[in-house]
Parts: sequence; structure tokens; C-alpha cells
Amino acid sequence: DIVSDLKGNIDSVYVSLNTADPGQWQDMMSPLPRFRKQGYASIVSFIRACAKRRLETVVTAVAMPGVDLKACRSMARHLGAGFKLRPFLRDVQ
Repeated sequence: DIVSDLKGNIDSVYVSLNTADPGQWQDMMSPLPRFRKQGYASIVSFIRACAKRRLETVVTAVAMPGVDLKACRSMARHLGAGFKLRPFLRDVQ
């Protein structure tokens, strides 16, 4: 738990969750095998802990096709965090 170390040392935490669906998260993020099983749940716990400790906490998501952005926004609010939508930059080089 690093949240107690963050409090008082940073102003805000932005977490790129990108989806409210754990399976979709695995497909999008391709976590290393050791993080595959608990990675999504750990990120959600981190967001909740940051918000609980009153750090400015913002969940972000990219407006990608197939992502339920309404569910992602709702999840952020449920966790006590804000929400920021980022544009999908298809052809960035």
C-alpha cells in the first residue's frame, strides 16, 4: 500500500483505467502474466484507496471503439474519483 506515502507528497492521482470491464482491460493492456489475474482488481483498489484518503483522484479512459464510457464514468464516481475522457488518436506517429 503506497497510498499513505503519496498523501502530502503529491496533489493528484490520474489512473488510466480505460474500461469498466476486467476482461476488456486484460485485452487492452496486455499485462504481464503475473499481473493478469489480479491486475484489474488491484487498480480498482488503488483508486478507491486514493479517493478514501482524500487525494484528488481521477480515472481516465480513451474514447476507443467498443468501450462503454458511461460505465467507466459511473465506476469512477462509485469509487469516489473524478473522470476524464481522453480522445482516441488513431493515427498518431
